[in-house]
Parts: sequence; C-alpha cells; structure tokens
Amino acid sequence: MDNITTKDTHSLPGGKSFNWRAMYFAYAVVMFAVVTVGFLGNVLTLIILHYREHRKKVLTPLMINLAVGDILMVIVVYPVVIVSNLVGKQLKEGSLRCKWSAFANGAIGITTIATLVVMSGVMYHGIKQTLPKPKIHAKNMSLLVLSTWLYGILLNLPPVIGWTRAVPGEAGISCAPEWTSPEPESVAYIAFLLVFGFFLPLTVIGTFHYMIYRVIRRVPLEGNPMIRACRMKSKMRLVRMTSFSIAAFVVSWLPYCVVSIAALVNGHHVLSSGEAEIPELMAKASVIYNPFVYAFTNGTYRASLKGLLIGGNSVIRVNPSVLRTSPAPSSYVNSVIINPQQEDTAL
Repeated sequence: MDNITTKDTHSLPGGKSFNWRAMYFAYAVVMFAVVTVGFLGNVLTLIILHYREHRKKVLTPLMINLAVGDILMVIVVYPVVIVSNLVGKQLKEGSLRCKWSAFANGAIGITTIATLVVMSGVMYHGIKQTLPKPKIHAKNMSLLVLSTWLYGILLNLPPVIGWTRAVPGEAGISCAPEWTSPEPESVAYIAFLLVFGFFLPLTVIGTFHYMIYRVIRRVPLEGNPMIRACRMKSKMRLVRMTSFSIAAFVVSWLPYCVVSIAALVNGHHVLSSGEAEIPELMAKASVIYNPFVYAFTNGTYRASLKGLLIGGNSVIRVNPSVLRTSPAPSSYVNSVIINPQQEDTAL
C-alpha cells in the first residue's frame, strides 16, 4: 500500500478490517502533540539551565544533554514520521529515510539512557562527598557527555554497516531493527542491543541508587546538625528528580522493549498494525517528560520557569526570624536559607 487514499482498509486475521486512514490520522495527531510539547518544553529547559543559578551546578551539563537529545529527536527524527503521515506513504526497507529513522531514533534513545546512567553515578559521587557543593572538573564532565553519544552511536551502527538491517514497523510509519528475523546475525544483534542498550544500563542505574541509599542510611555527614540536615535534604531532592526522570524513561520504553522481545521470541509481530503503534508512540513521547519532572521536583527550576513565563523575581525569601534563631554559621544560612532555591541544586 503506497498511498492511504487508494485503499483505506486492510484485512486482518479473523476477517476484521483495519482503517488505515483513521490510524494515520490518530497517529499524526499524537505526534503533533508530542513534537509541539517536546520542542517547547526542552527549549525552555535549555534557556532556564543557562541561568546563573543553574549553569554552575554539576548536574546541569547532563540535564542539558538530555534536553539536546530530545530536541534533536523532535527536529531530525520525528519529521520523517510526520512526512510519512502527511503524504500517506509507508517507509520502504532499504530507503534512506528508513535507515535514518532507525539509526537516529535508536542512537538518541540509547544516548538518553546512557546519560541517566551517568547522572546516577554523579549523584552517588555527590552523596558520598562531605562538601556542600561537590564538583566534577569541566573536562571530565565533557568526556562523560561525549561518551554517552559515542555509546548510543556505536550500539546503532551495525545495521548501517550491514550486520543486520532496519525494516519498517507493522504500519510502515517508522523503521527499527528487524525484530522478527530468524537469521543468527540478526538475533545476535537484537540480543546485543537489548542487553547493552536497555537491561545493562538499568542494572547500573539500580546499583547506583542502591548504593546511594546505603550511603544515606549509614554514613552521616559531620558538622552542624542543621547544616547536615539541609545538605542531605538538598541531595535527596536531586535523587528524587533523577529517579523520576529514570522512571519516566522506563515507563515510556518498557512496553516497546517487551513487544520487541516477544516478536523476537515468536518470530513474528505479536500486535496488529494499529496496536503496534501504541508502544511506539509511548516511546516517542519520552521527549516530553523531563521538563515536567524538573518543574515538579526541582524548586529552583520551578521558580526560574515562573520568572521566565510571567516575569518577576524568582528568588524566594524567608522570615528573618529564621536567621536570628538559626545555630548555623551566617555564611551557610545566607547561601541556603536566604535563597533556598540553592537547596535544590547543591550538586
């Protein structure tokens, strides 16, 4: 079927018919919403993260990396899908659009999960430190960011160089590795991709978070009790933010991963043409979640967003009586209590 205007229905097993026109329209509507929200949300994130109160924080380069990846997904990958919907033509195996769709989508997706791994490692490093604002050298952080992109690209190179191939999905709207091929080289690549692109990163993330909570429970920080409590509260807020970002990514991609594994095991697609696009859309919607996670869990980001959208001073003030009764040194009180936004970005 090259054009949905020539044939609007498709026969499915059991004598049922599937309306291609309705499916393409519904898919296009969802993709338009994803592209719009994802682009605007991540552009706002980039603007906010360049504010003075954000740009020197150790997690900011990684948050920027996530936003850049999501924006690239929106502007260089999703247009291929949108064009397929607008012209009513399915992607063809071996075409440049098909190869690009599969490679770029996979590379950016795995770069994202690699970035979440690095964020978890940086969080663990920060939790272990007794300093209120532990730092990572800019050169080392740049290498970490670069490594996430190299990891994503390398894991998606095999179909480009001929190890296996990228093929259209059931609806022909986007392309992915050939999940259903019985050929040994294809099965080997799929297993390689699932292990190193999904399960291993999740295992590393889980290990880091387990170690984070062990440190929190067993290694109390030295010094003034109030300072210690403020530092730990600040770090726990960042752990929560990172955990929500990870959870959003996993919820988005896990259905697609499960369906892909089922197709690999069964040797054929386990969902019909319309059903198969649901986990794919869930995965594509992953680009919209991080800005909402930051706004929900990070007070500094939330205040900056409010200041950007409606104007005004985003610095939060507190009752001066807090300062008079505080046993903490005035320098620390000034940095944490007068401007409590900094609590959310101690790392």
